[in-house]
Amino acid sequence: MKFSEWLKQSGVKQRKVATLLNTGKSRISRIANGKILPRRDEFVSIYVMSNGLVPPNDFFDLPTMPPEPNNSHSSGAA
Repeated sequence: MKFSEWLKQSGVKQRKVATLLNTGKSRISRIANGKILPRRDEFVSIYVMSNGLVPPNDFFDLPTMPPEPNNSHSSGAA
């Protein structure tokens, strides 16, 4: 889930996030709008405060990867 979507769905205000991250509301706005990326500590804080709904990868426009097929080889002794 994108950070901006989480903000809307959760009802958490940008000002509250800014306070929790000890930064300015304008920085949170730029992060939510995709203008800048969060710092490493902000990635972690956003992930935690969203209960894992906004993982760091969601800040990048990465293609969705298909699931890897199950490996039918068994592990351990035969």
